[in-house]
Amino acid sequence: MWLRPLTTLVWLEFLWYRGYPLRFLNLVLLPGLMVAPYLLFAQLYGADEGFRSSVAVGLIFWFWLSNFLWEVGYGLENDLEAGTLESLLVAPVSVPLILSAKAIACILNNLFVTVILAGWFYLFTFSMDLPWFGLIGLAILSSFSLLGFVMILAGSVLLLKRSESIGAVLQTVLGLLSGATAPPRLFPLPIRVMSGLIPLTYGIAAVRLILQGQRVGLPIVLLMVTGTFYALIGHVFMRRAEKRVKTMGTTGEF
Repeated sequence: MWLRPLTTLVWLEFLWYRGYPLRFLNLVLLPGLMVAPYLLFAQLYGADEGFRSSVAVGLIFWFWLSNFLWEVGYGLENDLEAGTLESLLVAPVSVPLILSAKAIACILNNLFVTVILAGWFYLFTFSMDLPWFGLIGLAILSSFSLLGFVMILAGSVLLLKRSESIGAVLQTVLGLLSGATAPPRLFPLPIRVMSGLIPLTYGIAAVRLILQGQRVGLPIVLLMVTGTFYALIGHVFMRRAEKRVKTMGTTGEF
């Protein structure tokens, strides 16, 4: 019963690219502009392959994080502006179903971008032996571990209508604390403790352990445990926000 509206909503997400074709061009160019310069300078200054691979992994995961937060969590804002969210809620289609469709579309987009990124690596002749299948699997798992933060952002959109500042803070804080730009072991102790509370930290750590040929069982377990904890909190917050909107009888965008 829910499969047909879900597939329709996923298809609706991809129709944006037909209406705004430059968004597709952005998917092709953004990976090279975001990741390649860091790796190019690392290669020019003689960084070894292990360091370049570690940087690449962190940047790829940060891209997945950023895209997941904005396309899924903040994606409701597009439906608010278009005036379609009220129609969907009256249908009735629940907010979790809308977010599920956005999450599926976002993961497919991220997979496409990751393939394009591999092409950029080849174009710039970066010699890195990345575990692509393991990286993609952990990136998908890490994305789902961030559902709690995504639902909190989605709930803030329903309540505040414009919550770009919350999204920007989440993106920056989660990206820095998770070790996307530097391993958490280099942080001061208080920041390392906060880093351990972020699910994405364990996803990035797991891929870096794979690069070193080590076992990744413990990071994956911690990834799932912390992700489930935040998902429960986010689900409660989002449901309350959805209930308030339905009680008011309007999303209040206009």
